[in-house]
Amino acid sequence: MTTSSRRPSRRLVGFCATLAAFAVGAATVPASALGGLAVNAGPDFGIAEGATMSRSIAVTDAVDDGAPGWDATVDYGDGTVTTTRITALSVPLFHAYADGPAQHTMSITVTDEPGESATDTATVTVLNDNPTPLPAGTATTPEGSAYQLTLNGTDPGGAADPLLFSVDWADGFSSAVLIPSGVTTHLYADDTDGPSNATAHNVLVVVYDDDGGSGLVTMPVTVTNVAPTVSLTGAAAARVGATHSVSIGQVVDPGRDTVSAMTLRWGDGTSQSVTPGSTVSHTYTATGTMAIGIDVIDEDGTWIAGSSSVNVSPAAPVVPTAPTGLAAAPVSRSSIRLTWTNTSTTQTEIQVERCQGAGCTRFSRVATLAGSATSFSDSRLSSNKVYTYRVRARSTVGASPWSNVAAARTLR
Repeated sequence: MTTSSRRPSRRLVGFCATLAAFAVGAATVPASALGGLAVNAGPDFGIAEGATMSRSIAVTDAVDDGAPGWDATVDYGDGTVTTTRITALSVPLFHAYADGPAQHTMSITVTDEPGESATDTATVTVLNDNPTPLPAGTATTPEGSAYQLTLNGTDPGGAADPLLFSVDWADGFSSAVLIPSGVTTHLYADDTDGPSNATAHNVLVVVYDDDGGSGLVTMPVTVTNVAPTVSLTGAAAARVGATHSVSIGQVVDPGRDTVSAMTLRWGDGTSQSVTPGSTVSHTYTATGTMAIGIDVIDEDGTWIAGSSSVNVSPAAPVVPTAPTGLAAAPVSRSSIRLTWTNTSTTQTEIQVERCQGAGCTRFSRVATLAGSATSFSDSRLSSNKVYTYRVRARSTVGASPWSNVAAARTLR
């Protein structure tokens, strides 16, 4: 609706004929028909919250009285009032309505000179606009760990529209209450069983404003399998022929996987089944660095869950054991042959001693043989004499006990 008021001016006489004509033909005479100042705010309109209104409002005025131009005051109805000096017959409007839904009465008043002004109004309906969710998170996450999702969003209403969020994690769990902006976490307990070892989830994030508006978005998150681990504890060195022990730790797996079998590989081509928390032993027969490993089988496959190594060196020198089965037999009038069995392999020599007579005890060495020797012929003996013998094995770390004694008489 347009209203106009002005004081009498020199133009009044010139418009008398027109005024008389309107007085006869109509009850109401608009100011524009008189050639006076008028403003047209246009029809009522709607606009989305946060959107910027940009338009021009038409002004008519037959004569620009006083100083050049007009003062235009715009009350946007939401607390914002502007006054500008215009030099053309239009009022530029440029304004953003912050929040909806709401209705405002916009009023435009144009003043030519004191006492001469025109006003028109229009109803502005500000419509609520839906917010947009802008979640952020990594594209993958390992099973059994806390996945972090940053909840954020935008709303044309700005700070006037506080936002809340709901999250469907696509694994059977969702947020029980609405969540404000910020970081929220979720535990993906396990990936799907099977050889793929990666499970895709489409996480649904919905954002709500306080005016009933909402928006949603889905974001893919892939949950990856984590291989189980097992600790292996044992000495770093071992010797051939000696027992080497390894302690098996518990299976550590962040996923909800069930172990069906565990195999320990000793690194020398042998292996055995084991259980968590046990201690097992093995005897190496060869030297070298042995790579020990443990294989774990669960629903997702077979995994090398742990490893260690042991440096196997040659067997430690030991005191040899006594030869056995010493026997003596005459060969001639001057020689006797001895035979025996060695009971160890670590000796470096065999020592032979004798004394003359049956039951004698004052032995003296007659020969030192190689460690592998198992026989000896004693010569330059007297005929028809009894000689008694004993043997023992010796290594770098000591000598064995003496063997049994054996006696024989040379031939006549």
